[in-house]
Amino acid sequence: MTTKITIGLPIYNGEKYLSEALDSLLAQSYQDYIIVIYDNGSNDATEEICRAYAQQDDRISYVRHERNRGTVVNFNELVYQTTTEYFMWAACDDLWSPNYIEKCLAQLEKHPTAVMCQSDIQYMDKDGHITSVTSHFMDTTDLTVMERMEECLRFRSWIIYGLYRTEQLKKTRILTEIYGADIVLGVEVLLLGDVVKAEEVYLSYRVQPKTTEEYIQLFSVDEKTRETMRKGPATALAQEIYAVLMASSRSPQEKRQLTQRLLQTIAVDKTFLYGQIIMEQQVTLHMAPFLLEDQYLFFQQLISSGTVNSEAACETFQEKLKKLVSDRALWIWVDGLERYRWNKILTHQNMTITGWIAEQSILGDSSIISIEDWERKKEDAFLLLSSTVYEKVRPILAEKALAQGIDYAVIGEEQSFLYIH
Repeated sequence: MTTKITIGLPIYNGEKYLSEALDSLLAQSYQDYIIVIYDNGSNDATEEICRAYAQQDDRISYVRHERNRGTVVNFNELVYQTTTEYFMWAACDDLWSPNYIEKCLAQLEKHPTAVMCQSDIQYMDKDGHITSVTSHFMDTTDLTVMERMEECLRFRSWIIYGLYRTEQLKKTRILTEIYGADIVLGVEVLLLGDVVKAEEVYLSYRVQPKTTEEYIQLFSVDEKTRETMRKGPATALAQEIYAVLMASSRSPQEKRQLTQRLLQTIAVDKTFLYGQIIMEQQVTLHMAPFLLEDQYLFFQQLISSGTVNSEAACETFQEKLKKLVSDRALWIWVDGLERYRWNKILTHQNMTITGWIAEQSILGDSSIISIEDWERKKEDAFLLLSSTVYEKVRPILAEKALAQGIDYAVIGEEQSFLYIH
């Protein structure tokens, strides 16, 4: 009987939880698999643990690389060497429900056009205690490619861990040396076909937070690549997804629709990478354009071409803001020291601030009034509101029929830019 599944376990210094992970895999109800461990030059007890397990179970093979070649190389070579019909990566610190593989395999055999299967994700702490948080995985059965892409941008994590059809996975570039490589893989997978979901089983993901720099150090050992990743990881990720969509075998019309959906998700819906990209670009942008059409054009230029005319974007913002507040009062509601910063920003643009709004009026300072006092003013005004007070005044804005981007905008508390929720 031919073995159906290869479980690839890439590892580097994973001694702490390795035995738990291997025991969880060996306890699966479905047993027709092999486990291939690629050790990326560990200098802890990883090698000793792996060799002990390989000696006890001939389904386990252990390959040691004497130097660390980076996460991407280790992950990808496991796939390249696989000859079985199905493949799954396994992290050395995660756990799986006892019938996880059985359920995933059943779903793939039920849906012959699906590329991969995954379950919902449970989070556990470093001691293995399950937290109350669960990430629900997507199921794209019967969805169009456009709908699949929308799901990918919503459920952008965890697609890397699941059961794949090996032949389909090999049609992708697998992982690339870019921050967010798993998201790029997800896009490539969903351009090929559906992903399905196994019910009533879980992948238990052990939460061990890492900084962006720690991820960069893990992904590549090449310092030039690392430096490129550091310059703007979120921007580079969006650009890579755009490039993948444009390079796909989809029709020109589908490519336009898919890239427009990506830009819409980032620039207008603000559910994917928006804040990170704005922060990365604020070196060149004093204030980001805050009207929706400006935001879309800005992101389109940045993501599709890799460059943006930041001066023109700033000029567009300044001109439109000045036009919006011409012949109108300009009131600002921010907290504490933020008043000084925003006074400096707007004064630099030769804009006159009518006054400031606070929780309460400040005795002896007519330039700072309460929201109640401001409401009693019947003047035509433009408001800049901090994100922390936006929810408080939302009903007032709605009652007055004030429109975002026309009558008011929301100010990011920590950055010198404006955005619309």
